[in-house]
Amino acid sequence: MAMDLRPVIRVCLVDDDEDYFVITRDLLAESDSYSFTVKWLSSFESALEEIGTVTHDVFLFDYRLARTTASTS
Repeated sequence: MAMDLRPVIRVCLVDDDEDYFVITRDLLAESDSYSFTVKWLSSFESALEEIGTVTHDVFLFDYRLARTTASTS
């Protein structure tokens, strides 16, 4: 069994729709250059706590995350 030597990028996806997590995880898994670990959080509050742990390389936030999107109307 060959060892995976691709650099690992730790991603945290913050989205209130789990379908987007599955889509993002599957798309990132297709990379030939990098290996991705993807964690899913469904709320802005849980993301704030996670940011403090410094365990991810990148955070991806849903632009229209529930309860945190400013109303434009």
